[in-house]
Amino acid sequence: MEQNLPAVGAPVEPPVRPAAGVMVFKVDAAEGEVRCVLGGPWPAVDSEGDTCYDNTHFSTRRAALEKLRAECDAWLSLNFRERGRLHGRLTALQEEDKRARAGLEHALAGLASISPCAVRDGRCQSGKECQELGQCNPNVLRA
Repeated sequence: MEQNLPAVGAPVEPPVRPAAGVMVFKVDAAEGEVRCVLGGPWPAVDSEGDTCYDNTHFSTRRAALEKLRAECDAWLSLNFRERGRLHGRLTALQEEDKRARAGLEHALAGLASISPCAVRDGRCQSGKECQELGQCNPNVLRA
């Protein structure tokens, strides 16, 4: 079966404008609402300038509301799964933070034990004496 398709690069005809007086119900899932607009069957454009598709424009309010319910239900389901994934990642990051803090404390304590400096909160507390003698650990931050 042969189809009549426009040639590559041929100009595309503009969409058909809505027929006056044809009321349809438009589902706007992003805004969570159903609006009454003027439009027609695809490829018509509704009174808001959007193309009328079978899954966005309906002849009855009930059909539009059922579509909105299904769209929002799917959206909530996806968000629920994503929140679970993000919560799991947050928990893993908190555990990594605990291990990193413990490792940092261990490293600072080890550095303090091999240096004559008095180290508190990661800073040298000894002052100039150990620095003048060349005994201050250069890896310890100075107060």
